[in-house]
Amino acid sequence: MRSRYAAFALGLAPYLIDTLAPAHPDRQTPEAAHVRELASIKDVRRFMGLRVYGDWVEGDRGEVLFAAKLFERGQNVGIVELSTFERVEARWRYASGVLVRLADLTPRDLESLTRETFLALAASRSAR
Repeated sequence: MRSRYAAFALGLAPYLIDTLAPAHPDRQTPEAAHVRELASIKDVRRFMGLRVYGDWVEGDRGEVLFAAKLFERGQNVGIVELSTFERVEARWRYASGVLVRLADLTPRDLESLTRETFLALAASRSAR
């Protein structure tokens, strides 16, 4: 997760594409367009910090719960995500994620964030 965060901040699009799971929907996007899109993110977003709350591995599947502080045009566009990774040929690949806007969580929510509390918060926000 840390390497993908750094790659987004530096605009390393080929690395981001290479670390996607084979079945990830973004693999269907024409590569040249996808590279341009990913490489340009660093020009519009400021990457202000990453906090990993936990990670879990079971066989060839893993999860990482993290918060990323991000700003775009002065607006907070940060996220909290539970990312799912798959181990493919001995390398971890990003498969999917459950997202909640960082601005939608309170400091109290973040203080004791676990996988279970995050999933409950995400479910309550999607039900709105």
